[in-house]
Amino acid sequence: MDELVRDGLLALLPAVALAGCVGWLAVPVTATPVVVGVAGTLLLELVLATRADTVRRYWRTSSVQAGAVGVLLVGLWLGWQTLGGQVLVVALAGLVTYLLLVGAVLVGLVPPTSQWVRE
Repeated sequence: MDELVRDGLLALLPAVALAGCVGWLAVPVTATPVVVGVAGTLLLELVLATRADTVRRYWRTSSVQAGAVGVLLVGLWLGWQTLGGQVLVVALAGLVTYLLLVGAVLVGLVPPTSQWVRE
């Protein structure tokens, strides 16, 4: 399986779970947390693109992938408990942005993020 497809599928699972939580908890989806989630994801991808080879090498390790999911879950729980449901909207917007970016790369609309910056 292509790594980008795998990464998209890995992001799809928490995105679906978050969408369910946002709906179940009736968290209002407003512009500010959506913009924060979109901008945060694009900024993170841009920063990670500056060290694409290093990021790719570490990300291929299953313990890093599992750790990332663990950090996401713990961070979401703590954020929800301290800041409220809007944290879930930020994370959901970020994951949806990532999924759209993966789709855009897969169909050739944009280059892979590793090509966004020059080394």
